[in-house]
Amino acid sequence: MANSVYDLDDVLVAPDADGHTFGAEFARIGYAGRREVGNRPFDSHSELHIEQGPVLDAENMDVGSYKLRGTVVGFFGETAHVGPTPMARRQNALAGAAYLIAAVNDLGWKYAAEDGKSTTTMFDCHPDLFGLIPSSVRVTIDFRHPDPATVEILHGEVEAAIAEPAERARVTAEVVKSWTFGTVPFDDNCIRLLKDSAADIGQPYREIESQAGHDACSISQVAPTAMTLTPCRGGIDHSVHEEIDLAKTLPGVNLLLNAVVRRANR
Repeated sequence: MANSVYDLDDVLVAPDADGHTFGAEFARIGYAGRREVGNRPFDSHSELHIEQGPVLDAENMDVGSYKLRGTVVGFFGETAHVGPTPMARRQNALAGAAYLIAAVNDLGWKYAAEDGKSTTTMFDCHPDLFGLIPSSVRVTIDFRHPDPATVEILHGEVEAAIAEPAERARVTAEVVKSWTFGTVPFDDNCIRLLKDSAADIGQPYREIESQAGHDACSISQVAPTAMTLTPCRGGIDHSVHEEIDLAKTLPGVNLLLNAVVRRANR
């Protein structure tokens, strides 16, 4: 399959948290096309998105990639009853995970002045039952920094931080999964196209790094790509309080339209 980042067969059988697979759900909603994926190369990709951060809104700017790594750490102890089991006999995987969560948060603050950050985004606990000490917990960690080299330093520090929580909780721990994202920069020509289009229509803008994962970040690995970001009120995103102003969004829409037309007519 041409122009692909992931193997199609692996994607189609990948399940979500409820066990539904992409392939079955595409078929259910009528999106399972018959043409082979990747055999229709495209010229370029332009994406419009809210910033998902506070910079544009704070600077009253209407228009405006960041490497990240992720790790899943597994803690493995022993299930026991919370009542009769003495503290000294416990192998509480959730306690080990909790110690690591605090350490990950501290690492984020260590790099905060450089706009680095590290976050525990979720954990899976088993057994997740009242009255029982958990025997296994998986913790998902995300860490980001504007400097790719510092991301690798953070990666090492996160992995080094695993040993002490495991020892304190008297459990074992290991990295069970790791990934990286945002390693391919956006296309210089596509970025220049946005700047030239902004000049043509008299649209002020500022260059800004997107600190979130987007479709554009994946597509940039197979086609020339750039993004146009617009402000969201207060920089709040992925929340019921997320909100945009139409008047502050339309300039970005207009810029995207002009850039796409300009690219098509080149």
